Amino acid sequence: MFEEIQQAESAIKAGDTKTGFEILRTFLADNPDSERAWWIMSGLVDREQRTTCLEQVLRINPNNRMARETLDKLRKTPPEPEPKPHREIPSPPARDKGAGYPLQAFLYKRGSRIYLTILGGKRLVHGYTKQRHIPVVRNMIKAGDIPNQYLAGMKVVPLDFISHIQHKGAALKVHYQEGPNSQSLIMPYEDKNKARGVLGVLTKELGPAYMVQTRPIKTGLNLVISTVLTLGSVVFTAIILWTAQQINKGVAVAGWQVQMIANLLESRGASGLVLLCAALVLASLGVSAWLLLKPPVSTELVRRE
Repeated sequence: MFEEIQQAESAIKAGDTKTGFEILRTFLADNPDSERAWWIMSGLVDREQRTTCLEQVLRINPNNRMARETLDKLRKTPPEPEPKPHREIPSPPARDKGAGYPLQAFLYKRGSRIYLTILGGKRLVHGYTKQRHIPVVRNMIKAGDIPNQYLAGMKVVPLDFISHIQHKGAALKVHYQEGPNSQSLIMPYEDKNKARGVLGVLTKELGPAYMVQTRPIKTGLNLVISTVLTLGSVVFTAIILWTAQQINKGVAVAGWQVQMIANLLESRGASGLVLLCAALVLASLGVSAWLLLKPPVSTELVRRE
């Protein structure tokens, strides 16, 4: 924490709120993105200025639940006689319209939820909203505002906190550092192409400090699938040929499977049935070989060392 903020807090605790306020005012003039300083100042000013301070806290950190609850309560309660003096607070910085980055949004609907990914102000914002809020959400994004009050489950990740991003099918998994802890955020999309497109935008936003890597996914699932396909086709073929032999001998037990194979014998003959079974085995072998020789590839956006 900055030394000036510690000095302001010490003065306030000692009962000298005027000195604490002046220290904060001077500090915020040069450091308008200090969440802590705006929060402390919100407790030293009157109702109108407190609203401004809390709005600045949420501009910097939309996840600050205490600031949001305090601001909501402040807006809902009627004005009362103000116990705190009116003081001149620093002018809030101009509204953040992306700090040099284009404000972009990506939507994906799943059930009653509409997931929203927003890039702007050197931050990644992800959450979900409801269909009825979409018109106002779109208007706010066009105006350069993050629709904090309309997003549930919202996560805000500064871009420079991101360590790497994994492309997993129709989703992106963002790994980032939050204090001493490593965190992750899964962002779903309608298909893998949309997820790939968002990854491309993130690649551009994060810049040359990050690079794209691709590598085969090491998994035993492909081996299991290929084994099941191969053994299954062999067993299935053996059952078909054995049943056909029983039909020719006239000892097959009636059933829909027997009837189906009898129809195949009648339409294609014994040699045609054998060729059909051979094609089935070869097809399963081909799919198994493709799974084993061409494993799926994982795409990641990673920070350069």
